Amino acid sequence: MAIIIFASVMGVAALQLVIEGIMRIVEATQKEPVPIKVDAVAYGVIGAVIAVKTLLWVLCFRLRHESDSVAALASDHRNDVVTNSVTLAVLLLLGKYAGLWWLDAVAAMVLGMLIIYVWTMTGKAHVQLLAGRVAEKEQLATLTYLAMNHDARITVVDTVRAYYVGAKVVAEVDIVLPAAMPLQEAHDIGEGLQKEIEKLPYVERAYVHLDTEYAHNERDEHTVLW
Repeated sequence: MAIIIFASVMGVAALQLVIEGIMRIVEATQKEPVPIKVDAVAYGVIGAVIAVKTLLWVLCFRLRHESDSVAALASDHRNDVVTNSVTLAVLLLLGKYAGLWWLDAVAAMVLGMLIIYVWTMTGKAHVQLLAGRVAEKEQLATLTYLAMNHDARITVVDTVRAYYVGAKVVAEVDIVLPAAMPLQEAHDIGEGLQKEIEKLPYVERAYVHLDTEYAHNERDEHTVLW
């Protein structure tokens, strides 16, 4: 949720950048554009920002698999490196060629639209995760493999489901055990499988359902409200 909010804020900020660029070009058609003057202090500040943001980007990029928030920060630092580098290049050009006054506005609009696109895609991906998107095929295959090979006493793996509830998935596995098996023995098999599944890095929680047959309708196990 924090990433979605952050993506929305960054998208709105980038939209304002696009609007400012358009307004500057419109104003320039109505009156003489104001020349842009940048001193050495401004160049130094931009250079320092680029250096610091590059270090932060490298650090977050290396740790991006630890957390989705860190991955979002890596994307933000990367965007800052790109935008500030382009800004520095534009200012250097404007310092030599005053007739390129429009380049500042055009660069602002292009960078703004690029940032909007990046954060729109990031926000969309996380909205889908919160909405319960089905896990990837490779993840489902891994869950099925674990269930099938967990214990020789499992006669059938009836159902395997997994869906996102945020950054990770909730897994549901239905297995069939012999009807005469003692409760404690069946419990230990189910609990052991649950723990094995929850060791997977992309699993938040696992639920293992034990049954003695698989010929029944799946809907019979749940309350149907429609």
